[in-house]
Amino acid sequence: MKQKKVQPYHLYPRLIDHVVKAMRKHVPKQLKKAPDEKLIHDFLMIEPKIMETLTIPSMSEEWNWERKSGVVIMPEDESMMQSLYRAKFELDSARHLKFPSNSFMLAVPSQCEIDGYQIKPAIVHWHPFEAFPEDFYEPFGRALGFTFGRGTPRLREGLDPSLPAISILFQDPVNKEGRLRLVVHCDDIPKVLSAGSPEEILDIVGNFDNSSYKGVIKPNQIDLHIQARLLKLVVAIGVYYTATEDSNTLQVGMPSSKHRFSQPKASYVKPMTLHSLAKRQSREQAEGEELSEHRRTWHFRQLRHSRYYQGEYASWPEGSRIVFVSDALVVRRRHSKDSPSDDDMLAAAANKH
Repeated sequence: MKQKKVQPYHLYPRLIDHVVKAMRKHVPKQLKKAPDEKLIHDFLMIEPKIMETLTIPSMSEEWNWERKSGVVIMPEDESMMQSLYRAKFELDSARHLKFPSNSFMLAVPSQCEIDGYQIKPAIVHWHPFEAFPEDFYEPFGRALGFTFGRGTPRLREGLDPSLPAISILFQDPVNKEGRLRLVVHCDDIPKVLSAGSPEEILDIVGNFDNSSYKGVIKPNQIDLHIQARLLKLVVAIGVYYTATEDSNTLQVGMPSSKHRFSQPKASYVKPMTLHSLAKRQSREQAEGEELSEHRRTWHFRQLRHSRYYQGEYASWPEGSRIVFVSDALVVRRRHSKDSPSDDDMLAAAANKH
């Protein structure tokens, strides 16, 4: 039987790399090895209007990702990405979410589609909303010798700016030089997960129409659909990691020795694979046993009751524990008479963590 070809992983194409590469081709010989920041500075001097556009916060997040972590997160395969996207969530608050890194690039299999829309690689940051200018845009500006605007949309009334927000940056599917960016406050994440349409998600998270940047274009229908799916996928990664952090689901390196990136990898890139706990448990359960074929959608539940925050968890803030019930946990021996309920499985999962 012919083995299925292993798909390469796509990395997010940085605007900074595009600018620097173009500039090195045209600068005098003595500047060919100049620092990236020098070449970006010269480019902006030639095209000063770009400093009034969303290109600047996009570049600043690319620049900070390289310097803060260089981490690239890869779900182990496309089926895991589908499971994460289609998971069920019982989440009242996202304030205590954890991600594999607070600054990372999400790499995706080259042919990964969700509901017919190709999922794009992205740069992701999880950071206090009010600190983005000070920690991202201002350092980038200082490195170039410029002062840039704030680059974040206004918060809706009632949201605490000191709490974390998630920023997701990805390439425009039509205009390869364009970038789409979402900034979502943590208190809006549960609403995003329960939203019924891409338009509803845009209403929740807002856009950059109310920012000081010029040339901001509202997303078209295709953009909205990709944004909605990418946002839910990234948030699901945070929920999954929060629920499985103690199970060694995150490992350094590529998913396997056969996997590659579809483009050259820079020296600062640190690939890490997020493995499926469901597949691991299925393999453990399958050893020497004939199992039923019953499957169940992944299910995440936030533990709110005080009884889950006793003993070793007494110091944990209420709401910070999330349990994961995978399809593998309900695969049963074929001759078993007992079918555990969702509550039984969730209680078992909570006890394991």
